[in-house]
Amino acid sequence: MENLSLEAFRNFFVSLANQLGQALPGIIAAIFILVVGWIIAKVVSVIIDKALRRLQLRRFLFKDLAKDVDIEGLLARGIYYLIMLFVLVAFFHKLDLPVVTEPLTAVLDEIMAYLPNLISAFLLFVVALVVASLVRFFIIKLGNMFKLDEKISQGKAEVSVTQSLAVALYWFVILLFIPGILSALKIEGLVAPVQTLVGEILSFLPNIFASILIFVIGWFVSRIIRQVITSLLVAIGIDKLTDKLGIKISLSSLIGTVVYVLVLIPVLISSLDTLQIEAISAPAIKMLNLVLNAIPVIMGAIIILAISYIIGKLISGLVKEILQGLGIDSWPEKIGVKLNISLSDIVSYIVMGGIMLFASMEAADILQFEYLTLLISKFIIFASHVLLALILLALGLFFANLTYRFVLTTMGENQRTLANLIRIAIIILVVSMALTQIGVGKEIVITAFTIIMAAIGVAVAIAFGIGGKDAAAKLINKWLSEGKY
Repeated sequence: MENLSLEAFRNFFVSLANQLGQALPGIIAAIFILVVGWIIAKVVSVIIDKALRRLQLRRFLFKDLAKDVDIEGLLARGIYYLIMLFVLVAFFHKLDLPVVTEPLTAVLDEIMAYLPNLISAFLLFVVALVVASLVRFFIIKLGNMFKLDEKISQGKAEVSVTQSLAVALYWFVILLFIPGILSALKIEGLVAPVQTLVGEILSFLPNIFASILIFVIGWFVSRIIRQVITSLLVAIGIDKLTDKLGIKISLSSLIGTVVYVLVLIPVLISSLDTLQIEAISAPAIKMLNLVLNAIPVIMGAIIILAISYIIGKLISGLVKEILQGLGIDSWPEKIGVKLNISLSDIVSYIVMGGIMLFASMEAADILQFEYLTLLISKFIIFASHVLLALILLALGLFFANLTYRFVLTTMGENQRTLANLIRIAIIILVVSMALTQIGVGKEIVITAFTIIMAAIGVAVAIAFGIGGKDAAAKLINKWLSEGKY
């Protein structure tokens, strides 16, 4: 029994050794294929990676698409895995494992059959990037050559118009190549929509170019017109008028800007209308038409205010000179009032303010600002009442002081108390009249005035009756003895 077991064990090992001896060369060859293939794949991928990095594809072609993506590394790894797929097929084929070899061979056949499409799409993509980069390069060069940014923004824009235009054309060129790239990749489901989109964009391009052309030409023409008008007005010397009036505004620049806007608005309307996009152009054109129709009205209001200001400066200056000639600046001192500003200046300011208020009311009426017109008219009425109240108060102070001095002159210095009482009474009367004039309740003012005057009368009567009864008795006895009563 033991001899039989040993014999069977020996036969097993002999059979295993024979089979291993037959398969060992194939295994060694398969391992050799795997190792050598891996080395070749690694070396090829490293060479391709370094070659692509030397070409700096990401800097020149892919900088706008994949700034943070290692394009060179991705391409090198793709070639590495493709070579390794061939190596694995050879490895498993050498090991005579059809269960593994057949699926890998099928995958490899599919890849090899699709590889020309990938290469064609990739080449088209590279061509698109090259063309788009060249277009962007030339646009930037032309913009810098003609100093487009400086002419458009006059050095004040934060965004470069040339750069924006170059980037827009860059992506537009890539968009034109996308249908060809998708067709090369045999992605039919996306080809039709993208082709339709590109076709619509291309059919719309003439409108865009026409709109841009109209706007650019109109913009240049309006700038030229503004420069011509501004220079002409400067040569005429219109800015000297504003200097004489004390206005720190360049009238020539203001008129030139207004003309510039008046020319540019119709250009914008025509440019938007050329686009033929009702959803955008219709509201914009309506708004621009409203602005264009409102400009004459606004200009009329501005002209009224400007002319009124000029007339006001002339009239207020004339009034000031006349009042200074009459010596009105000394009047406040005569009534005992000290002012930090001359009375002639105050009157000239009032005249100027009144003229500008009436001009503002007329300008608001032209602009059809009904609420503002009503508000200004009410303010003018209130200001007139306040002015009349101030005049009454000034006259009252004048007559109060005049009466005070008259009493002292005629009745002597010992009647200063009586003079002060009369002056206070006149001032109270004038203040009540002034308060009534500015709209304070008439009944309240009359009642307060009556109470104050009654209180003063009672106070005088009590003071005279109690404190001066002896003097009063002597005076009455004197009148009786003289037979007057």
